[in-house]
Amino acid sequence: MLLDYHLRAGGVGEVARRAGEFGIPLTWITRDHAIVEIYSHAVLLKPFRIDRVSKVLTGVRSSVRRVIRLPRQAAMAAS
Repeated sequence: MLLDYHLRAGGVGEVARRAGEFGIPLTWITRDHAIVEIYSHAVLLKPFRIDRVSKVLTGVRSSVRRVIRLPRQAAMAAS
């Protein structure tokens, strides 16, 4: 999941928490270089090139060893 750290609508903490509950890998997108030191998640620092996005997501994907299946209720609520 790609998540902008300073999402205008807010609620990024809740989204990150829920992703963690379901074991969904999270990549933060931010201009804030301090975030790299705070979180253990992958981070894409703005501005970034598409090849950097591909590289980071490939790294995250290779670290995930299983298919993540959401409970039916959560999947329906997300849509």
